[in-house]
Amino acid sequence: MPRLASWMVRRCLPARLAEEVLGDIEERWRRERRTRPVGAWWRATRLALVVSARALADRARPLEAAPARGSRFASLGQDVRYAGRLLRRQPAMATAMVLTLAVGTGAATGLFSVVNSWLLRPMPFADPDRLVAVWETIPTAGIFENTPAPVVFHDWRARATSFDGLAPLTRQTRNLTGQGEPERLSTLRVAPAVIDVLGLRPAAGRLFRAEDGIPPAPKVVLLSYVFWRDRYGAAPSAVGQMLRLDGESFEVIGVLPEGAHPYGMDVDLWTPLAFTASEAESGNRMLWVLGRLKPGVSVERASAEVDRIALERSSGDTGGRAVGLRDQTVGSTRGDVIVLFGAAALVMLIACANVASLTLAQVLGRRSELAARQALGATRGRLMRQVLVEHLTLGALGGAGGLLIAMWSARGLASLAPAATRLGAVDVFDARVFAFAALVTIATSVVFGLLPAWSSRGGDLATVLRDSGRTASRGRRRTFSALVVAEIAVAFVLLVATVLVARSLRSLSAIDLGFATEQVVMCEVPRAGAEASRAFFAGVERGLLAAPGVEGVAMSQGLPLLAVGSMGSGFAIEGRTTDASVLAYWRVVNPRYFDGLAIPILNGRGFTDLDRDGSPLVAVVSQSFARRAWPGGDGVGRRIGWGTLAQPITVVGIAADIRQTRAIDPGPHVYMPYLQAGDRPPTQLAVRSTLAPPAVVDLIRRVVRDLDPAQPVAGIVTAEQQLWRSTSRRRFHVVLFSLFAAVALLLSAVGVHGVLSFLLAERRRELGIRAALGATPGQLQRTWIGVGLRMIAGGLAIGALAAWWTSDLMRGFLFNIAPRDGAAFAAAFAVIAAAAAAACLIPAARAARVDPIEPLRE
Repeated sequence: MPRLASWMVRRCLPARLAEEVLGDIEERWRRERRTRPVGAWWRATRLALVVSARALADRARPLEAAPARGSRFASLGQDVRYAGRLLRRQPAMATAMVLTLAVGTGAATGLFSVVNSWLLRPMPFADPDRLVAVWETIPTAGIFENTPAPVVFHDWRARATSFDGLAPLTRQTRNLTGQGEPERLSTLRVAPAVIDVLGLRPAAGRLFRAEDGIPPAPKVVLLSYVFWRDRYGAAPSAVGQMLRLDGESFEVIGVLPEGAHPYGMDVDLWTPLAFTASEAESGNRMLWVLGRLKPGVSVERASAEVDRIALERSSGDTGGRAVGLRDQTVGSTRGDVIVLFGAAALVMLIACANVASLTLAQVLGRRSELAARQALGATRGRLMRQVLVEHLTLGALGGAGGLLIAMWSARGLASLAPAATRLGAVDVFDARVFAFAALVTIATSVVFGLLPAWSSRGGDLATVLRDSGRTASRGRRRTFSALVVAEIAVAFVLLVATVLVARSLRSLSAIDLGFATEQVVMCEVPRAGAEASRAFFAGVERGLLAAPGVEGVAMSQGLPLLAVGSMGSGFAIEGRTTDASVLAYWRVVNPRYFDGLAIPILNGRGFTDLDRDGSPLVAVVSQSFARRAWPGGDGVGRRIGWGTLAQPITVVGIAADIRQTRAIDPGPHVYMPYLQAGDRPPTQLAVRSTLAPPAVVDLIRRVVRDLDPAQPVAGIVTAEQQLWRSTSRRRFHVVLFSLFAAVALLLSAVGVHGVLSFLLAERRRELGIRAALGATPGQLQRTWIGVGLRMIAGGLAIGALAAWWTSDLMRGFLFNIAPRDGAAFAAAFAVIAAAAAAACLIPAARAARVDPIEPLRE
């Protein structure tokens, strides 16, 4: 050992303490001089110099003197500088802790930004907690959110006392022409009272007034904020310009505030809704109703009132229901977001367990240093503050990295998320998100840094130095084992969830829809005017069928995959006196609809060009409709009634069942020819051909342009693309859970490896003695693998119980898969066991190579 180090320590410390310190320095110097003699010499000299300087300083300053305020700040600065030196001395340990914290904090903060944006951020309306959506319900059919008819709305408005205001709106599409290429726009027809109900203020211009929309008032329109920004660059000059919609001119009078769309809908324009005398008495279910509750009135009371009014009006057939507007807007995604945030929190827990393991290992490795500093006069609080500063420094670095990961991941979520999840709006990190990131960082640094340090705080210097080469205590082993078990258990829960959603997606993708999806191109061709639409669509059908390569053309108001409507139409069955109506989807289609989508006609016939005005009304019903309407009988030739039609409809064919999407069970369908449908022309078009999709798109555009140059063709998509989009939400869940599970698996494997490596270093002396007494490398290796496998088995057992207990939370993510699916548990068990066992191999291999001479020499 360097003589200079020995001389300094003996001159500055009492004899007994000097011998203890010199023993520790000599042991370190002898252990390192074999590989780095120069570095070992400098380390021993530097350590002796530090110990001596501290001893001299403590002699010069009485220990009982209270430090001045300035000295406290100075000592804090010393703690920060010392923490920086420790990070430089142990870069691998520091990097591991920072990266682990960054991953955990980033996952939690990224998902919290979604929760904040979608569930916590205030809605852009006045007193949003008093806003409700009001629906009609049909309990016998299991329908609890049906759009009411105008007559029902007027009855609610006249009799309900729970509201300061009720206002209707309805959604429609309009064709914008006169500004370059024709374009299809999504619009809302809203009663001017909606402005007062929502409490809106214009971003530019003015909003609707009571007289707007009532003839002879001029036609006016409001622009959405996004449409105003994208089309006009948010220029105030947009107010006063004219828009031509469906051949009519509308004046732009104002711009809506940003985000001011109830129900979370993305629309381009608002136009006034004013009922004519016939519309006011209409039974057509077309309205969405918004209400503002009176102060002090609960949603439950308002819901009970509208339900009572609707039941009295319908003699018990239909009721009513009020739902808070925030619940209505986020209801379909609230469970998704909360469960995903819970998954991110589990990843954060694994990261915290890893940080705790690394911290405990680091502090245990510094027992001699902490004991020496305590022996030299440092108080326990002073040591704890030092450790706290060190971990706050690491936490700050990890938190900063986590915030960067969160920003990147939130934008990634917004780009990957389907529109149904409403995550595309997550692009702003406000003060709430930053506060959450800071809170997570501080809590992780304090709880998972200070507690292990407290459990390993200094002690008597002589005892620490004497026990420095001995085996780790049983309590420390249990602490490390508990952390590993917790990591494996949490990773098992996440992996089970991932396998469940993946198997659910696979099950969903294997379902047959009942119609052709290959080589099918779909689009929307909305058109105003019933008579003009008949001639137009007849021309479109002739033009497309005349083109080579076209095998079929289907037209409807609601093509499968494109329009998923509610079963809101009841059909009376002739000859039945009880339970006389069947609720079904109704579709207005062209005569060659079934050939166009390759839907088999099981009995009877399809439609022909003779099924038009003046001929008897006919319909084709689906197989499920026929089973409900005529159990055990043949429906061909039977008659049904619909709506206000005086003439009964004769069933001429039975078609095979189809699914609107793979996630929706086949429902009863009633198809009617659009040539007999009056004012209900088709709006969607599907072309099945042997041509490539781009060629089909060009063909559709050319045929439509030849018939009407001002007619837009919108929403062009292949059936396979639309089918892919229909499962995008479930695929998004699979991606997120897979990412969380992969990170959890990696962190767990790192945790197993790190803990076993530390315990190996602690028990190296024991293993060396066993090797010297005759233990073979294979025996040592098997012993160490057994240590790891016991921790893995404990984690798998606890994880299986936790996954079994929490699996019901996954029901909303699954399709045709039980939450406690045995195959999912088996797959998760195999993957976790394999990964954790692989993490045991490197420490076990090192255990087999322990040199028995070194511990005997020590």
